[in-house]
Parts: sequence; C-alpha cells; structure tokens
Amino acid sequence: DFLVTGCAANTVSLWDVRSASRVMRLRGHVDVVRAVRMIAENAAPASASALILSGSSDATVQLWDIRHANRALRVYEHHIDSVWALEVVPDQASFLSGSRDGSVWQVAFDGMSLRTGSSTASSARAPMSTTSLGAGGCRRVISAIEHEPRENMVLSIAAVPSGDGEALAAWVGSVASTARRYAVATIAKTEEDDAELPVVASHVTTELVGLPGIISYRVLNSRLRILAQDTRGHLEVWNVTSAQREPELEAVAATAATAAMSAYKSNACAAKNGVSSTSGRSVDSAAAAVAKQQSFVLDAAEKALFEEVVVPSWFSVDVCLGSLAIRLDASSAYQAEIYAVDAGLAAQSEDTKVNLGEHVLRALFACWREAVDLQQIA
Repeated sequence: DFLVTGCAANTVSLWDVRSASRVMRLRGHVDVVRAVRMIAENAAPASASALILSGSSDATVQLWDIRHANRALRVYEHHIDSVWALEVVPDQASFLSGSRDGSVWQVAFDGMSLRTGSSTASSARAPMSTTSLGAGGCRRVISAIEHEPRENMVLSIAAVPSGDGEALAAWVGSVASTARRYAVATIAKTEEDDAELPVVASHVTTELVGLPGIISYRVLNSRLRILAQDTRGHLEVWNVTSAQREPELEAVAATAATAAMSAYKSNACAAKNGVSSTSGRSVDSAAAAVAKQQSFVLDAAEKALFEEVVVPSWFSVDVCLGSLAIRLDASSAYQAEIYAVDAGLAAQSEDTKVNLGEHVLRALFACWREAVDLQQIA
C-alpha cells in the first residue's frame, strides 16, 4: 500500500498508494536520488521494521527509519561514483549496491537487523557478521562488470538464493543490455592479501546477452531520419515514417565516422604530447573523454548526411530506455509537409505533397481501422 520514490530534487518520498498522497519526504542526499528500496515486514508505515535504502549521485547509500525521518539512520560511503542500483540480500543482514563505475559492493547493516530493528547479536535472521565482510562491514564483490568504459555501469541488481558453495548469488544488469548471474564466495586469505578486506572470488555462472542500447542521436535536417549511436559506438540511420534502417546512408555515416575517429585520435595524441602526463585518470574524466569522442564522431556523421532542405520539426525523440521512441504532440505533429517523392512514397504527380505526421498516424492505425470495418460489416 506504500510506494517509495527518489527524484532530482535530492529527496526520497514515501507515498500512500490508496490516497495518492505523500506521507513524508526524506532529506539528506546532496545530489539526484537514483535508487531506492523499501524494506518492510508489513504495510504499516509506523512499523518498527519499515526501513528505506536510498542511493544517490552523491556516491552515498543512506538507510532511513521512517519513525525518525528527520535524518538518515546510517550513511554508507564505500562508493566513489553515483549509486544506480540497490538490493537487499535474502538473509536481510546486508545489501548490495551497484555504481556508475561498474563496481558492486556488499555492505552489512552495521549490526542492525531489518526484521526487528535490534542488534544482529539477538537475531537468528542475520547470520552474516561484519567480520566476514571486512573492516567497516563491506567488501567489493565485483570490480567491473564490463570491459568497455562506456558500458561499465551497473543498472540493476537482483539477489537470488545461493547454490552449493556460494556465499552469495545475484543477477547484475549493465548498460550493455547484458544480465549476468554472479556467484560470490569468500576464500582463504594469505599473508600478501589486504588485511582490511576479505578475498572474494566472483565468477559468472549464467549470461544473458542483449542488444546494445542507443545512448545518443541526431535528428537529421530532413526530419525523416534519425542518426543513432549505441553503447558500442555503432551508427544506425532510421527512417521515422517506415520504422526501418537505411543501409546505404549507414555506409555513408560509417565512412565519415571512421575519418572523424582518426582525426580525433590524431588531435588527442598531439594534445597529449604537449601536456605533461599524469598518473591515472578518474572514472569521471575517462567517461567524459569517451562521451566527447562519441559526440565528435556523431557530429561528423550528421554533417555527412546533411541535405539542402528545410522541414519543420514535427516529432520528439526519447532514448531513455535504450531504444528510439518517437513522440507526436498535437500542437506540432501536422506541421511538416514535403513532396511525396522526397519521402520515397508513390505518388501520381511530382507535385503531390504529404503531411508526415498524418502519414505516420494513418499507417499506425491502418490495421486497427480495417479490423473495425470488418466487424461493422459482419
């Protein structure tokens, strides 16, 4: 009956679903709240077991007790980058957190039992001690989920019952649209090992490979096509009216992208030779460099596909789910008219024009209209 949300206002909100009203707002993060998890034994918000986990772009995970909402019960600072995923392990003695830097950590609740709110020393549901998780009750169970920097970001985590010989098992999803089941086991330490953290052996037992997601795009000036770039840097050209790719234009874009990549690398090498090198770069600087390179290549490909036409904007694009979503608004959907031959449509005359928004809507509902007509005839 209750829902917890995070938002760009740096706050966590608890909502009563039945009344569609906000019960409380939790303030403590200093950046966007990107992951939340509600842990409650029953639906009563005043229950002693009603706790909330929140992860933020401020690189912290905070534990809240809704009975004392004026401040966080615990603040965990084991990450160095934005926290994008949270999950409570089945024994409820610890949680998993995934970050934009591709790492996954397991963290104990600092002796706090989720079921009773009391010390884990008196709880049979919390067999895992902070000692087994190292100093501070935490350990990094996965260092990186992907090799490519642009794909090495944790999107989701789902803990599952562990199998024989496994201390922990969890599914982890990445920006590369790949989900992997990791088995984690603590192994014996040697004298050379870090004294603060236990040694863990994480290995993939199952892998589900998905298609690379689209992360950036350019609407070409013809307003008929979209140039899209996926997480692997590949370019695609999509026709909005037919919802199909155009291989010939993709070849033009690929040629321009290859030339742009060579030029970018040459300029980067020249700049590096003129500046004293530093030992290592942060995750943010590495990600920024990749994003800058992708944008440079995308701009070059867009320039190669430029056409001498002027067409009003009649749709918007959303790629937040890793795919192209076209949105039509009533105020602008019917603004674009072009010659049918320019749109690749059959026409009785070269002077015939077509309204792009109307054409797309008719195509979308054509089968539905035919079905309705058949029902009326029957």
